[in-house]
Amino acid sequence: MRDDVAPAARARFVGAGTIIATIVVVVLAGVSGALASSTTWLPLLVAVSAAYLAIATAGMAWAERNEPQRPAQMLALQVPLVVATIALSEGRAYLVAMPLVSMAVLFLRLRHAIALVVALVAVFAVIITRSLSLSGAAQATVGFASASAFVVVFSQLMRREREARAEVERLHDRLADYVTQVEELATTKERNRIAREVHDGLGHTLTVASVQLQAARTRIEDREVDERLERVQHILRDGLGELRRSVSMLRVSPSSPQAFARAIAELVEGSRAPDLAVELVTEGAPRTLPGAIGFTLYRAAQEALTNVRRHARARRATVRLVYEPERVVLSIADDGVGTDALALGHGLTGLRERVALGGGTVEFETAAGEGLTVRVEVPA
Repeated sequence: MRDDVAPAARARFVGAGTIIATIVVVVLAGVSGALASSTTWLPLLVAVSAAYLAIATAGMAWAERNEPQRPAQMLALQVPLVVATIALSEGRAYLVAMPLVSMAVLFLRLRHAIALVVALVAVFAVIITRSLSLSGAAQATVGFASASAFVVVFSQLMRREREARAEVERLHDRLADYVTQVEELATTKERNRIAREVHDGLGHTLTVASVQLQAARTRIEDREVDERLERVQHILRDGLGELRRSVSMLRVSPSSPQAFARAIAELVEGSRAPDLAVELVTEGAPRTLPGAIGFTLYRAAQEALTNVRRHARARRATVRLVYEPERVVLSIADDGVGTDALALGHGLTGLRERVALGGGTVEFETAAGEGLTVRVEVPA
C-alpha cells in the first residue's frame, strides 16, 4: 500500500455512516465484555466504553470540522480507553479496537496507522495470555490481527475512494473556472472588435459631420438657421462624447472593479451640467463582477441619466451603487417632474431587456412632481 499523507484536509470521513458503525461496534463489544466481566469491573468497563464512544463519534466529528491537527490528538485519547476496555473485558471486547484502527488509517500516515495496529496486537496478546492457554492466546491473537488487517485494507480503500471523489470535485471546479475564463476572453475579444468598428466607423462619421456643420455655419448669415445648426452640432458633440465613453467601457474588462468604478465616475462627471447636479454614492466594498454584469450596469446608468437630462427637468440626480453579498443594486433617482402614468420608451424598455438577459430586474418608481427612481438589481 502507498504511504502518503492522510487526506483529512481534503475529504471528510466522519459522516453519519461512520458514526453509526462506530456506535454499533462499540455497543456490541461493550455488551460482549460486560457479559464476560466480573461484577466488580462492570461499572468501570461501562464508563470507559462510554467515554471512548463519545470521543470516537462526537469528538472526531468536531475535530475534523475545526482543525486538521485535532483528529490525531483525538485518536491519541482513544488508545488508552481501547486498551482499558480490552483489559477489563479480558480480551472479549476486542471489537472495540476496530473503529480506532479504521480512523487511524483514515487520518494518519499509513505507516503510523500500521505501527498503531501492531502495538494494539501486541497489547492484546499480552492481555489474552493471562486468561487463556498459550495455544488459545495465539489463536485469539491471530484472529484479532486478521480482523485488524481486514479493517486496514477496507479503510484504505474507502480513503482512496473519498480522495478520488474529492479530486474529481476539485477538477470540476477548476474546469468551471477555465470555462468562465475562456468565455471572458472571447467576450473581451468581441467587445474590442466592436469598439474598433464603432470608433473607426461611427466615431469618424460623427466627427466629420461636426466639422462640416462648423464649416457650414461660417457661410450662413441667417441667425435662426445658425442657432439651429449650433444646437445640432452640440448634439453631435454630446453623442460623440457618449460614444467615446462607451468605446472606453467596451475596451476594458467589465469584471475589473477599478475599470468599472472609473467608467461610472466618468459617466456621472459627464452628465453634470450647470442646471443639473449629479452625485455618485457607493456602498459596500467594490469587487470583481462576473461576465458582462459591469457593462450592463454601466449601460443602465447611462440610459437612466440620459433620460434624466432629456425628460426629467430635474435639478439633482443621485446614482447609488450598493454591493451586497450576492447582488449589486444600482439606483438612479432624480427630483424631476415625474409622472403618474409612466410610459416606457425604447430606451427604458431596452434597459429592462438588457438587465433581464443578465438575470436581473428593473423597477421604476415615480409620481407626478416626485421625480423618477430607476432601480436595477443583478446577481453578482
